[in-house]
Amino acid sequence: MGIFSDRVSEIKSGSEVVFSQDVSLFPDSAIFEVSLSRPLTKEGFEQEMRQKAIVTMASGGTGGQFKFFLYAQHAETNLWFLVEARLSQGTNSGSVTIKAGFMDDAPGDSNSISHYAQLFTALFKDGI
Repeated sequence: MGIFSDRVSEIKSGSEVVFSQDVSLFPDSAIFEVSLSRPLTKEGFEQEMRQKAIVTMASGGTGGQFKFFLYAQHAETNLWFLVEARLSQGTNSGSVTIKAGFMDDAPGDSNSISHYAQLFTALFKDGI
């Protein structure tokens, strides 16, 4: 098993409420521009992320502009990664913001958040 949980189906609808409330409390861990390595399709991008245990919470788009909200959880802690990706089909590029933090006031330190945020960012970039 990787460092990110593949038990994402265990997320309950009540957790989504906590998730949406807590996301504003998470600091930005990484903000970067991306160039896509292949043509973008909504389904293809979501599949790539799913294979890396990164789950799409919501997505949509018009006119070749897509916006994705994704999440992942560290396999052994309550550390969560929240992603907003704005991707353009026409230019095969976009911008990504990754936030990382512990849900429900779980104990954790900024060093572990920073360390795993770097790993997660590399994993995410590898998927696109």
